[in-house]
Amino acid sequence: MQDSVNPLESFANCDQDVLSRGQRIMNFGKEILRNTVIVGAVNPITNEGIRFGLFGGAMVATDHDPVISGIVLGASTFLIEGAGVLASAKPITGERGNAALDWLNNKLFKKLNLDNAKMPPMVEAGAVMSVGSTITNVMKQREDKTITREKAIRHGMFNASWLAGYFALEGALIAEGFDIADSAIKGGASLMILGSSFALAKKFTSSFKRAKIQTMDRDESNE
Repeated sequence: MQDSVNPLESFANCDQDVLSRGQRIMNFGKEILRNTVIVGAVNPITNEGIRFGLFGGAMVATDHDPVISGIVLGASTFLIEGAGVLASAKPITGERGNAALDWLNNKLFKKLNLDNAKMPPMVEAGAVMSVGSTITNVMKQREDKTITREKAIRHGMFNASWLAGYFALEGALIAEGFDIADSAIKGGASLMILGSSFALAKKFTSSFKRAKIQTMDRDESNE
């Protein structure tokens, strides 16, 4: 005699399958949304296209009002940069992200003797202005893979905040008629070059002092 199938149990199993499938679809949708936000934030075409498109529309709509135009550019900068930081924090601080950064360290930075190199604050500021908060967060994670998701978000949002303030000021000045196009990229590059020069000079000075001390020690031992 065959066991009878309980219709309630069959319905429950079917319901679980539907929920499981729905969860997979939601997770897949989240991944697509996260990757779209990250690409939009780090891609200069979409990032600057959206920000300066809104900024241009604000200038036209307000007859070049510097306050409103500056606020629009600053706010759009914060939203896009902040969204990129939030979306990328989990991937770059996770196991796969750290594994990828380990590979990058071993394959590239180690050969250049830069695997233990740290960004001076001036270089980091230049990087934020040149390539944005999201990529700068990746660079910070390469330096220290113990950074947690929460710390990465805090640091990235701090950078996004002051960058938004900078662009709010730039937007107001542009609306007033000042010709300062590409000033963030130029200023960021200058800060990176200047900061790197200071870091290299400091490293060279330290190496020279160590070599001098070692030479003096050898001379004393020979005597």
